[in-house]
Amino acid sequence: MANDSMSSSRPTKVIVIGAGWSGLVAAKTYLQFVSSPNNPNSHQIDITILDNSPNTGGVWSTPRLYPGLLAHSPNGLYEYSDFSMVDAEHPDYDLIPGPQVQTYLEAYAKHFNVYDKIRFGVTVKHVHRRPNAEAETRWDVETSTGETLTCDKLIVASGLYSKPHLPDVAFSSVYQGISIHSKFLGQMHEQIARDSKIKDIIVVGGCKSAIEAINVFLDASPSKRIHWVVRPSDHGVPIAALNPHFRPNLIAMSNTRLFSIFSPSAFVTSGFWYSFLQSGQWLLGTLILYLFWFLMTFVVKIQVGYGRSRNGKLIEPEGSTFFPYVSYISVMVKDCNFLKVLHADDPERLEVRRAKPLELRNDSMLVQEKVDMGWQGWYMRKTEIKADAIIWCTGWQPSLEFFDDKEKVRLGLPHPVSEVDMHMEKQWAKATRESAAEMENRFPYLMSFAQKRKNTPSPTQPITTPFRLYNQIIPVTCLGSSNTPPDKSIVFTSFTTSSQTAILSELGALYAITWLEDLFPPNKVPNQSTAIKIISEIQSWRSLRYGPRGTRDPEIIMEIQGYFDKLCKDLGLQPDRKRRQGKGLFREWLEPYRASDYKDMIEEFLRGHITS
Repeated sequence: MANDSMSSSRPTKVIVIGAGWSGLVAAKTYLQFVSSPNNPNSHQIDITILDNSPNTGGVWSTPRLYPGLLAHSPNGLYEYSDFSMVDAEHPDYDLIPGPQVQTYLEAYAKHFNVYDKIRFGVTVKHVHRRPNAEAETRWDVETSTGETLTCDKLIVASGLYSKPHLPDVAFSSVYQGISIHSKFLGQMHEQIARDSKIKDIIVVGGCKSAIEAINVFLDASPSKRIHWVVRPSDHGVPIAALNPHFRPNLIAMSNTRLFSIFSPSAFVTSGFWYSFLQSGQWLLGTLILYLFWFLMTFVVKIQVGYGRSRNGKLIEPEGSTFFPYVSYISVMVKDCNFLKVLHADDPERLEVRRAKPLELRNDSMLVQEKVDMGWQGWYMRKTEIKADAIIWCTGWQPSLEFFDDKEKVRLGLPHPVSEVDMHMEKQWAKATRESAAEMENRFPYLMSFAQKRKNTPSPTQPITTPFRLYNQIIPVTCLGSSNTPPDKSIVFTSFTTSSQTAILSELGALYAITWLEDLFPPNKVPNQSTAIKIISEIQSWRSLRYGPRGTRDPEIIMEIQGYFDKLCKDLGLQPDRKRRQGKGLFREWLEPYRASDYKDMIEEFLRGHITS
């Protein structure tokens, strides 16, 4: 195996970039993996975790926390498989405030002897490969401390939510007020709330972080005026207002296997449910699919009550169904202050504007605003909004700037379209054309929404390529080809978005480390040319399912169970985990999946590897 030469002379040096959900479990999994009595190739590793925050948590680290920040999943559904958050003080399905998540992750790191391997306050500045004398790839990691660390195995777990994305208009030397991305709300909210000179706050964006930012200042500063600037778009601001005490819990329902069959998935393209609901071959199945999404949309809209106020109507999604807007949904508590103030229609507290920021001035923002004239339609006008402080809730970009563009091209990471390898790009273009046609044929239900998007111009054109990682973990060029051997020195975890963060992190860690340790069952990981076809299919499906956002961001929402099944099958694990536990078909389909259903999968994998 790949590590035989290393184990005879020195420990394998491993660096993990990131101490959030994925980074912590990657380190814990690697330590357990190599020391397990079930591992025939057990050996020593020297592992270091680098994170630029002062403590554990990644997006849940202390500087990122602010009042009202809640996890998107209830207690019991947001935890690792072998370290529960549920106890007498924190019962099942309770809301999880941000500080509780941070405390939990720190306790997890300490419990599994990972905490003392973390170096906090260290920013990775540059990563580059350095072939050694044995022709094995090693990596040099330059840090903000001025030192260069070298490793045999590199796990990149910096995630999708570390580097703020800001529109060009935000970079203004003219504006004199406070202008921050929502990433820094935890550090700045008290200063903004206390400052009596700050009377008008603009919150830009239509996502969960924008709603939470508004809520912070509604609670802390009732005297301040909040102007909510939401870009004109058909998806508006889809909101799921949950009652945490209502049963069944909506988030729990979405974690059932049954729920997943109602969304077309590139991971499920055969079998009865695909044929009945998604193939378009059964009229009854297609009608059931439409009915499901109509009822789901009706229930969600009733909970929010968009039609109760002018503000509510302004942010209401335009479509008859939430189906194409799933990735934009913001989950919040039904009785929170935000909804009450939203529907009060009091411009002295909160005013919604469907507008695009154009320019920052000394103490204001100029926007292109969409004005609704009722039965007369709407028109666009330029409006100047007073702004003493601006909170930009405008999303994120992958925090991978420590790789230069040449390395990004090689690893299949997003890179400027001007830097593409033309030979590889021709392969990708051909695979994309073929896979797009195939996905359109497989999922006719998606095409009705995709056709509407084609008639709606995208607000921005892509300036970078998409991720090109096999299963969003292994760089496609590392899979090897007829001319080059596989490169088992680098993997990426935490680069898929899902509400099931814990399961995603654990399964992804096991998958990544199995690759690094060269222990995949035979023929489970394809060669480079086959992987290009598979990756193109997934990207084409995401583009159809989630539109431009799906092309840019590796999101898997309702379809995540199919992705988990794919990883399990590749690893030789049983995908239907509840039936494995003897719970039967009924619970397999109707009981919410939890991380505990994947408990002990490391040892399960290793035992299976021994017997295979």
